[in-house]
Amino acid sequence: MRLIQEIAVCYGYDISTDEEHLYMLNILRVSSTGDVKAKAEFMVILKQIEQILLTITWREMADSLAKKQLNSLATIALFRKFCNSLGIQLTKRKALQIVPAFGAFVGAAFNSAFINDVGKAAYMSYRRRKIEEFEKKLI
Repeated sequence: MRLIQEIAVCYGYDISTDEEHLYMLNILRVSSTGDVKAKAEFMVILKQIEQILLTITWREMADSLAKKQLNSLATIALFRKFCNSLGIQLTKRKALQIVPAFGAFVGAAFNSAFINDVGKAAYMSYRRRKIEEFEKKLI
């Protein structure tokens, strides 16, 4: 989460809002799954959240309507699907650590690959979101 927060701050987003926390959790969820079908499904949800964030002004976000839209979209489903997919992926990736000789190597490789996946997903998501915001301002 710290890596995602750092990337969000670099792109100028306020990480203290509930809407941004939801967006960051979706980025983590997208980056943690290895299944292409599930990743595509999570990307659709992430895109829907982006569209809501783009269409609603920051003043309106404080309004209850914006929070209801975002919460009804993904809050309950987010945690259920996120926990399920993250648990399965972590179990699959960490299974080789049972063997002590390979444990350190597999752990280091897993941590490196996981952070790399999360960083790429956060970078591309925030980059795409910033570009769309600039394009909207030009129109």
